[in-house]
Amino acid sequence: MIHFWKRLSRLMSKVNPEPNVIHIMGCYILGNPNGEKLFQNLRTLMTPYRVTFESPLELSAQGKQMIETYFDFRLYRLWKSRQHSKLLDFDDVL
Repeated sequence: MIHFWKRLSRLMSKVNPEPNVIHIMGCYILGNPNGEKLFQNLRTLMTPYRVTFESPLELSAQGKQMIETYFDFRLYRLWKSRQHSKLLDFDDVL
């Protein structure tokens, strides 16, 4: 796992004045002391590359905006509800 993060860090810019951002979705890591420690360890591991991590709550405005960066928000919510319910079938909805 350490090799993955080190190799990923080589793809990040050392020179860019804005830090590179890695979005973690599906769980709220920053509200947990162990999650904050994980982010700090990953930042240290990826040094000298400028990297920040973001993990906003999915239901917040920032979380919705981040989800919309990568996915269709409606389909993401459908997928998320499918994870917690065995009754819903994607084929019936689409």
